[in-house]
Amino acid sequence: VAGGKDSEGSEGILIKQANNLRDADGLLNGSDVYVSVRTGPSSSSWDSKVQSEKRSRTIFDTQDPVFQLAFQYDVRASAKRGEELHVRLFDKDDWITGNLLATDDFLGEMRVNFETLLQQANNQIFEFVLTGSKAQGTISVMVGTQVAQALFAEVESELAGTSSASYSPLAAMTWTVSRLGIWFADRFNLNMTPAYAANMARLGVAWASEPKPVNDAVSVFTAARSNAQGEWAGPFLEHCITFSRHHDVIARLCALGEKLGTNNGNGSVERENFLGFQRLTSVCWPELKGIGFGYAQPCIGLGQPQEAHAIVRPLIVRLCGPHSYTHLGGATWLEEQANIFFAGRRRIHLPFDLKIWTAKLQHEVMLGLTLTEHEARDFGIMQSSIIISMGVPEPALPLLEKQLRTQHALKEKAMWLEKYKVALRIKLPQETAQMEDKELTLLSSCVMDALLFAGGVSIPTVLAYALAIPRSSWGEANLPTDFSLDD
Repeated sequence: VAGGKDSEGSEGILIKQANNLRDADGLLNGSDVYVSVRTGPSSSSWDSKVQSEKRSRTIFDTQDPVFQLAFQYDVRASAKRGEELHVRLFDKDDWITGNLLATDDFLGEMRVNFETLLQQANNQIFEFVLTGSKAQGTISVMVGTQVAQALFAEVESELAGTSSASYSPLAAMTWTVSRLGIWFADRFNLNMTPAYAANMARLGVAWASEPKPVNDAVSVFTAARSNAQGEWAGPFLEHCITFSRHHDVIARLCALGEKLGTNNGNGSVERENFLGFQRLTSVCWPELKGIGFGYAQPCIGLGQPQEAHAIVRPLIVRLCGPHSYTHLGGATWLEEQANIFFAGRRRIHLPFDLKIWTAKLQHEVMLGLTLTEHEARDFGIMQSSIIISMGVPEPALPLLEKQLRTQHALKEKAMWLEKYKVALRIKLPQETAQMEDKELTLLSSCVMDALLFAGGVSIPTVLAYALAIPRSSWGEANLPTDFSLDD
């Protein structure tokens, strides 16, 4: 990050852009270009360097593609070994022809030894002329310790431009991560490639599509990428399989058995900081950094080790389990609250209005806190910011602060957690009497996760589907004309 911990010290390679390429697609107005980068001994063949390959996303319909492909690399060590940077550009043909076996058109190459690169492109952009059969144009390259600074500055500039006004927070996050993915993967040991970001973006669009019980957008997305057994080698490109059939998932979970171990030290299987497919950043759990536990992690409650679950889970069951709202009047109280919510309403904004309502109900049930409409709305705004921010790799968050307001949301979260600590002492007096502040902080953080994600997203989402499906195109075509939700 420019001016931050990642701006100096880490050498890298940046393939910025190409200009004035040959138009390989003729009348279709521009090529669909990607760049492939390999490193190895000078004058060695292209094929012999395949293990080192880095590849950009495809840029469509252009002769001047901007790649912003950056990755960590020990440039000076390669210079001492007499190695070279070998770059080739291609026009991707299968997008046009539909033939997945089509050969991509060669547009040109650049091969320069690292010693020359350090003389010409060290911490500055340098244009190299492309060579090869029918090649034309140039490619801009930079190496050195300022690659991250240049990369992030470019992305920050584009986000701040006039076009960024059209970005929703989710779009801004997806756009930024897709452009910085390979740098994150190399620099921070994250499996956060552009392909993963693209898959997550497509899933995001599918999740936001019109709800319907049959052939919903998410099922169509995964089915198109899965084999006959319902297995998809994604959303990560490597070492990842998604099982979409319920019985397969149950069988695999039950088969884990002793692999889970009895504590965080003796098992061979663990859950990392994930929510479903989404890899999460620890920055959204600042309250758990350095609190003094040897096992508690700054991550979502689901990703906490077994020792933390042993403390928290029995208490969470007390707070929101089957009998958690009996003292309020049980189902009768809940029906009264529903009648109050729906009375006189002619329009409901889904799912936000339901998030506000369920936030009020769940705070009352779990913590005995009665929220005003204004407080519940503030909670919902904080919730939306954190839900998007937690999917952004930490180094990119400063770039997206204007869109996501992450730091403001985390300040709000800290204030809510203090309220929770007080409420938990009252709600669970015996259980919390001997708790130190670090244990109470862990419990409050996990309660917050339940209110932000589990109950905070799942419940209003289910309610939104129940309300929306009868009025969707599927509902109008398939449900009886006298169908109602009265019961």
